[in-house]
Amino acid sequence: MAGKVGFIGLGAMGGPMALNLVKAGFKLVVHDIDQTKTAPLRAKGAELAGTAEAVAAEVERTIVIVETTDQAQAVIAGERGIIKGAKPGHIVLCMATIDPFAARTLADQLAAQGIAMLDAPVSGGMPMKAPNQAVAAGRFTNAKMPATTTQPRKKSLRSRRSVQSAHASPAARNPL
Repeated sequence: MAGKVGFIGLGAMGGPMALNLVKAGFKLVVHDIDQTKTAPLRAKGAELAGTAEAVAAEVERTIVIVETTDQAQAVIAGERGIIKGAKPGHIVLCMATIDPFAARTLADQLAAQGIAMLDAPVSGGMPMKAPNQAVAAGRFTNAKMPATTTQPRKKSLRSRRSVQSAHASPAARNPL
């Protein structure tokens, strides 16, 4: 498998996802604020990095799955965040369910450095069962693209402000 993948956030959702990537043959560079959560991955050959910045410096693509908007902002654009270590062309896959406006701001900050961000929040929880999980995938572009979930969609969503945020998609599909 070409290249290593960064993985930040090894909790209830991220830990099993990262282990599946290792099982599939991906080389990982991992980081979590709780160092004990890195042990199962280190035992399987993953490299440990002390900061998100250090993860980004070692890879060309980084998966982020943290719990809160504040954590995502710190990991992606903070003082020791991905933005400090990533090179132009890097891709950040943000799988945290965060505020859509914050996701847009992060994408803009990264884009100014030549770094792409895909907004793909995970919905579900533990225990991880396929019928209870969905990934809403979006990207920050002016292109028309379908919202991807476990439910088929008849129409594509188009944003007026050149952002297709997957965080906004569930609200658009499920009015009160």
